[in-house]
Amino acid sequence: MHRKMAVILAFSGILACCGSLSATERGLRSKGKEQLLGSFYEKTWAVFIGIDDYANLSYDRQLQQAVRDAQGVEKLLREHFRVDEIITLYNQQATKRDIERVLLGTLSKAGKDDGVFVFFAGHGNTISTIDGDLGYLVPHDGSLEEGKHYQNISMTTLKNDVAKAVPAKHIFFVMDACYSGLLLAQRGPGDSAPKADRLDYLQEITRERVRQVLSAGGKGQTVLDDGREGHSVFTGRFLQTLEEADGYITAKEIGFTVPEKVFIDAQDRGHKQQPQFGRLAGQGDFVFVRKDAGSGRSNTALPPKSIAPVAPPPPPPAIVYGHLQVNVNVAGSKVYVDNSYRGQASPGNPLNLKDLGTGTVAVKVEADGYQTAVHQATLSINQWTQLVVELTAVPPPSPPPQKQQPQPEKKPKKKADERDYGQPPAF
Repeated sequence: MHRKMAVILAFSGILACCGSLSATERGLRSKGKEQLLGSFYEKTWAVFIGIDDYANLSYDRQLQQAVRDAQGVEKLLREHFRVDEIITLYNQQATKRDIERVLLGTLSKAGKDDGVFVFFAGHGNTISTIDGDLGYLVPHDGSLEEGKHYQNISMTTLKNDVAKAVPAKHIFFVMDACYSGLLLAQRGPGDSAPKADRLDYLQEITRERVRQVLSAGGKGQTVLDDGREGHSVFTGRFLQTLEEADGYITAKEIGFTVPEKVFIDAQDRGHKQQPQFGRLAGQGDFVFVRKDAGSGRSNTALPPKSIAPVAPPPPPPAIVYGHLQVNVNVAGSKVYVDNSYRGQASPGNPLNLKDLGTGTVAVKVEADGYQTAVHQATLSINQWTQLVVELTAVPPPSPPPQKQQPQPEKKPKKKADERDYGQPPAF
């Protein structure tokens, strides 16, 4: 299964690629390196954005694995790496307004000695202009329609606004998105294979500022789903590289390792996919540090206390969901599910509602000038139910009845034997 179009960060200007040399193998960690691990950042921030459910896209443009990919990276970093602040935006949470609020608002609180990691999985788009390609990330309320790119998040915003406005020392963007744009075609000064085992290198990257990017594919390439453990091929290899990290791993090491593995995976399937790695600015290198790295503590666990046997807890209840797509014939129709407002739908832009639960729900659709329609929809486990609602225009009001003009009273005709009896005549 393909995830539509490839991830290329469409940043205009020089975006330095790290080259094509193979990554160096990491050896034993020296004591000096271990002492450095705890001092890379004052604080590490991580933002995870994943979107399967798109409010303005048709059923066949919805995604299946983007949220799972973002949540997989979140889980790994949360459990095994040093991360101080985690922010998640999934599906309906990931509107354009909320994504920009986090990237340009929340992250502006980062300190000058902090590290920031941003992971995006979802749709993207690109348009070609006379002056070059423009790339976009598509939020939950975004659009793939021509002329509606203003609803999306421009890659120029990431390059010119986020990368410059966030005061953090290191920022690392990783994009597993379905859009294409400009290739990371130029190598920056000093780019070479990583030297992560050298103490002087580690000391250097803790001082230098940097903005780095890893995207899932090259321009015009489709990005493969169905990789390791139910993730996309790109995210599966990204997770594997983090899992195999010994103490710490740098963005540059990831940028040399992941593209090669993804390229081979795609080639084995008769497909071409070449992830791109580069930097927007700076000479530093983002660092992921494992929680157990450089702690100086013994790995020997304390003996457990003796406790009485207890019954195992019952299994957690299974969470099941059904999904609903509401199609309408009137633009701007308002949709309510069980009397709760869920959004608007228009012809060609149905309202897609994910994770509603299962069973029968009442769907009400209303629009100005049309009669309100109420339908029942039955939602099944892990299935989409499509509902088509055709609204009927409200008939024009009947004209008011015309007033009847009063008719003159008619005197009844006299019968032949009837006479008018007046005053008697005078004699």
